[in-house]
Amino acid sequence: NKIDNMYFMLGNVSKVFNKINDKIDYLIVDPPRTGLDLQTIDTIINNKIDNILYMSCDPNTLARDLSVLQKNYNIKSIKCFDMFSYTYHVESVCILERR
Repeated sequence: NKIDNMYFMLGNVSKVFNKINDKIDYLIVDPPRTGLDLQTIDTIINNKIDNILYMSCDPNTLARDLSVLQKNYNIKSIKCFDMFSYTYHVESVCILERR
């Protein structure tokens, strides 16, 4: 697409986040069922990232993490997707914007 102002990093956020030297405008996180750890949430808040797209496979840990992130971020949208119709699992996508 000839886009030269973005790049992707794959890895454990607690290990790769400190390698980023640029200002981050948009962060996409897709943590495991355990959600984000407090160190990662603090890093996100301290780096003043403008927008976050948070994908979650566990509504409970999403709610827990949002309760901390809401001190600095507004929830713009939350959508749930039933991708595994014969189970009780749902995928959630939440868009957050820094206040």
